[in-house]
Amino acid sequence: ITLFQEAYRLNPEYTLARFNEGRCLEQLGQIQEAAQAFSHARELNELHPELDEEEIDDRLNRLFILER
Repeated sequence: ITLFQEAYRLNPEYTLARFNEGRCLEQLGQIQEAAQAFSHARELNELHPELDEEEIDDRLNRLFILER
């Protein structure tokens, strides 16, 4: 997580760093933090496309299912 955060700090437009940070947070069970990272990745992806938008949305949808 620290490395993805550092990559994002060095390049605030790095969508993939935020997305992968979200994946790590999800694996650690930090659902709210993961959702924030995925949401921010979605915003960044609109400006600097690096990922398939469906992939980000799928991750967000899965998080909300996990929270139930």
